[in-house]
Amino acid sequence: MHYQQWLTHENARTFVISILRRGVFGRQRRSYWKFPLTAATRYRRCFGAAMTLAEMGYHFQVMTRRLLEAVEESILPPAVEKGLTEEAD
Repeated sequence: MHYQQWLTHENARTFVISILRRGVFGRQRRSYWKFPLTAATRYRRCFGAAMTLAEMGYHFQVMTRRLLEAVEESILPPAVEKGLTEEAD
């Protein structure tokens, strides 16, 4: 059975950036480290695919959050936004 090599130069670079952004500076550091350690110890053959899917999931979360913020800004009229900010003060 032939497995695709996942540790290319680009994948290694992406993995290091992921470690820095989410594993060192991210708010969900504990969850971040739990996933790769589990994938590396229990599912070694699928580690590359697991990390790829984790990154894709993270980007899906980011894009969904940005889309929701843009939709909320376009739906609320300026008077409502002003009222919401005054109530918060």
